[in-house]
Amino acid sequence: MEKLFVYGTLMSPEVFRLITGRSLKGSAATANGFSVRKLSDKVYPVLVSDDGSLAHGTLYTELNAEDLKRLDAYEDDFYLREQIRVIDENGEEHLAWAYLLPQDCGVQASAQEWHFHEFERFHLEEFLRQLRGYF
Repeated sequence: MEKLFVYGTLMSPEVFRLITGRSLKGSAATANGFSVRKLSDKVYPVLVSDDGSLAHGTLYTELNAEDLKRLDAYEDDFYLREQIRVIDENGEEHLAWAYLLPQDCGVQASAQEWHFHEFERFHLEEFLRQLRGYF
């Protein structure tokens, strides 16, 4: 089984279910040395290396190869899937996959932090509507 740290739209159980085709229970986790940043004109974020910062997200620990294949397709070539160290809600460290913004992609992350609760409140409904058209 594979582990995945998510920090953006995939924190929504509905989005995760639409992409993978199944529901998994995730738990709160953090990634030290990373931050979740806004992108200009986008409702989804990027995870960037940022010394001294702490990114909050969700850790899924029971993904299979098909889940990762579907998630890779969803995340597209925009993100790079790499393994990072995360700490779960019990203080245990895990090596988990995460989708990162490649440094040489030409896209600049904003200095502003992205917050899931704002996405959930203002954008989730429309985001789900658009996703249902693809999946």
